This record gives sequence, structure tokens and C-alpha cells, in this order.
Amino acid sequence: MTVPAPPDPGALARYDVDDPEISIASDASSELVEIDPEEYRAYFREDFGRLFHAVSHSHGNLPYPLPVDGVEQQRLKDLHSLLRRLFGNNYVGPVQEILAPTRGRVRRAVDFGTGTGLWPMEMAEEFPHVRFDGLDKVPIQTRHPLRNVMFEIHDIAERTRYQNGAIDLVHARFLTMAVRNYRQLVREAARILRSDGLFIACEWHEYPVMNDGSDPIILAPASCNFFHAVAEGVTFSGVNWVASSIPEYLAETHLFKDIEVRVFKVPVGNWHQEQVDIGVDFADTLKTYANSARYMLYETGRNETQVNDLINTFTYEIESSPGIVCLLYTVHARRV
Repeated sequence: MTVPAPPDPGALARYDVDDPEISIASDASSELVEIDPEEYRAYFREDFGRLFHAVSHSHGNLPYPLPVDGVEQQRLKDLHSLLRRLFGNNYVGPVQEILAPTRGRVRRAVDFGTGTGLWPMEMAEEFPHVRFDGLDKVPIQTRHPLRNVMFEIHDIAERTRYQNGAIDLVHARFLTMAVRNYRQLVREAARILRSDGLFIACEWHEYPVMNDGSDPIILAPASCNFFHAVAEGVTFSGVNWVASSIPEYLAETHLFKDIEVRVFKVPVGNWHQEQVDIGVDFADTLKTYANSARYMLYETGRNETQVNDLINTFTYEIESSPGIVCLLYTVHARRV
């Protein structure tokens, strides 16, 4: 089978600078090499007419079950834009304080599971004095990053190459489907963060709720059924939903302080008068997500008719039933 190349595939950059403290675009590791263009195809496989990571689908050694093609990348870009509007910027917590310039040392930030790479690219524009690294198993980032951005192929379930206490900020967003052991990811963040450094996490709650506290099983049964099926698929991939558990994971390490949680209610559809644009755009991303998730739903034992019914009733309901919201958990904490 011929596997198409991904849209605008990213590169594992290499910087040959003697002193990593001299240049913001430098790197301390001599082990980094640039991926040859011919190697890109090895990272992808085609299935069901969609592009997946080569080893993540159908019982591979990675849990991530969604496609990584242009359609899914556009959904992630739209979701990134939606979050920026929701937060008012690209982050929560005391990021400006953490990344404030300091003499004699380049500030550094790492984006775990960077995906399209939009977060480090936009952050690099806001903080041009900071070096941003984006880590992901799949090379789907731009081949032309800013001078203070580097994208690296890395499985975030594994130990990173960074030295203890080398990083000022670790950003981890939408990783529920990408890691089986989130506690391990938290411990790795603690290892590489400097004292007083910042960890930021952002994850969706497992199920939708109703804005007024009503029972969603009664008022949004199709949405509940769809997300219940997704939860089954995630479990099948060997991972657990972690959004509400992240504060506990941070606290139990005894390596973090000032743990703060904020839960955003994100409306689905056009019913929320103050967030109509966000609600409409979010509903569109959910429709794309539903179609991207269908291949994971097959692996729960459902046939094509059952999966189509789940998706069709869900997409109809979010267009016609007011009051549905999804809960977005954001957590930030500082390294002891």
C-alpha cells in the first residue's frame, strides 16, 4: 500500500552551536539529527482511507487512536484557535512571570505532544527571548519553524533528553489518548523543571454535562452514548481519562506546589448568547472529531451501522439540543 506523505511534514532539527547558552536557537544535544525527507513515509500508514501514525493504530505500541491527516490537523488548529479565544491568550497561569528574561540564561519551554506545533510557534512570537521545543511522535509540524522553535520526534511516554532542572515551563495539552501512564509524564515534567518552574495541563472531561445541572442522560442521550463509546475505545487503547485526576497526580509526587485548577464550560452549539461563536465553532470541531473517532469505535466491537448511528444521532443532537457543555480542565502548578 502506498502511504501518502503528510501535509507539510515537520523536521527533527539539528543545531551545531558550541555553547547552547549563546544562541536561543542552539541545542545542547549532539545526538539530534535531521530527518531525511524520504524517511517521512515510515511514520505513517493508511487505513480506512485516513492517515494514521504507523504504529499507533490497531494494537500498535502507541495508544493514540485518531488519524493524523490533514482533516484531523485542521480540527486541532481550529481547537487551538478556540482555546485562545476562551483563555484570552495561549496559556493559563503565571507564564509571563516564569518566562521573564533573565541575565546569563536562556529561558526554555517544552510542549509535550505538540501535534501541529501551533502552540510553541505562537508562544515563540510572544516570547522571542525563550527557546521553545515541541515534542511529538509524529512529524506533522511546519518544516520552517521560527528561530527560537525546534520540533523533535519523541515519544512522550519515554524519558526526555533534558537534564534535571533545565526547563522553565512544561506545557501538556490533550494527551489523554497519547499516554498510558500520566503519572509517569508528571514525574518526567518534575524532573526537567527548575525549582519554581511551571507545569500546565489541559484536558477534556470524559462526558458532557448540561449547563443548568440537569441530567444529560435524559436531555442529551445521544451525546452521552457517543462519549461513552469513545471512553470504551480509549480504554481499549490502554489509557484512562485523566482530566479530573491531574491535580491528584501532581500532589502525590510532593514535588509541586500552588496547584490551581480551573474548569471551563465550553458550550456546544449556538444556544449560549455570550459565546455563540465559540459554541458554533466547537460544535464543528466535535463533528470532525466524531468522524475521526469512528475507527476507534470499530475496535470496541461495533459494526459500521452501529457506529454510523452513534455518530449521526450525536451530530444531530448537538445541532438541535440547547444547553450541552463540555468541561475543559486546566491545571497549573509550580515545581517545589
